[in-house]
Amino acid sequence: MIIMNISAVVISAIGVVSAVFTSVMNILLFRNYKKEKDDILIFYCRFVVDFLMCFLFTCYLLFVIFYSLFTENLFDYHNFIIYISLPASSLKATRSIVNLSIYMERVMAVYAPIFFHKHKQFFSPLPIIVIAASFGLTEPIVLFGFCRYDFDYQKTCAALGCAVNQCFHNYWSTHKLVRFLKPCAITASNLFSLLDHIRIYFLANRLAIIDAAIIFCSDFLPLLASRLVVFSFQNVGPHGAVLHSVGLAFESFIFYRTLSQKSSSHSSDSTIHKTKVKTCKF
Repeated sequence: MIIMNISAVVISAIGVVSAVFTSVMNILLFRNYKKEKDDILIFYCRFVVDFLMCFLFTCYLLFVIFYSLFTENLFDYHNFIIYISLPASSLKATRSIVNLSIYMERVMAVYAPIFFHKHKQFFSPLPIIVIAASFGLTEPIVLFGFCRYDFDYQKTCAALGCAVNQCFHNYWSTHKLVRFLKPCAITASNLFSLLDHIRIYFLANRLAIIDAAIIFCSDFLPLLASRLVVFSFQNVGPHGAVLHSVGLAFESFIFYRTLSQKSSSHSSDSTIHKTKVKTCKF
């Protein structure tokens, strides 16, 4: 019994490599955190979410690969697909709310800077994380509460999409489409005004736009394509998790380069400023 072809195993392996790379990059990003970067503090909170999510992606994709190759031996652990992929999906939902708050913050900073500075506490990371985590917990509540899930799925199934029942699948698909569409729409409105506010919160705006572009390419477009074309799991594997892992890998690399360049420019400016001060003393 072949659950995944060689092509699907290779695609899943690419997802594993991407998830591990993203985890490493997020650790490096978090190590470079500086307290004075208050305008991008929420991004660092999201780096933690990304790290946890990619850790689960790594475990999930590795299990899918090994289960596909050794189905009979690992069938007793078949439910691990739900135990690993559902928390990963919940973290994706949590991440979507964190992203939404980031984009709303950027819109406020660009279009209403005075109001934003006076009420900046509304965008404090702690309440945002609490709200986002609560939103993420709705997925297991819907699956086991409203949809009354009973772990009844085929032996050849090795992905969350085929493991859940139709009730949750309908909720899950609509839920993903809405949560990916909102950040892209808000960031699009922010993009048109970016050139007029190039010096105001430029780094935070740039990170938000990079993030929205990655979400659009790695999440929204594949989700839209899956509604038009039926992908064979046997040929492409868990392509949703793989594409998301690849997107996160690109995003973390671009973020790391962007923040590193910013830190380098700040260091150069500080060195020049100190040199000027010393020169004035003579």
